[in-house]
Amino acid sequence: MHAVLEHTGGASSVLTLSLTAPPAAAGATVELRGASGVTLLPEAAEGPVPALVRAADALAAAARTGKPHPCDAGFGLRVTEILADVEARLEAAPG
Repeated sequence: MHAVLEHTGGASSVLTLSLTAPPAAAGATVELRGASGVTLLPEAAEGPVPALVRAADALAAAARTGKPHPCDAGFGLRVTEILADVEARLEAAPG
C-alpha cells in the first residue's frame, strides 16, 4: 500500500506499508528531501530493548515533570487515525 500524506505548510510524505513483505524486504527507512538536499536517517541497529528503555524513561520524565512528550498518547491516536483512514480508502477503492 502506498499513501501520500499532505502536511500543514505544504510538505508531503509517502508511506509504503505492507503486512506481507518477505523477511528479506522487511524494515523501516526514513528519507527526507527538501531544498537542502536528501538525508537518509540511519537504521537502528540496537534492537528493541534500548528503544523501550528510552520510551519508559520519557514516560517517567513526563509523569515527574507534568510536561507531555511530543510522542504522547495524542500523537499515537493521530497516527492510528491516519492509518485507519488509509485503510478505509483502500477498502473503498474500486478494483
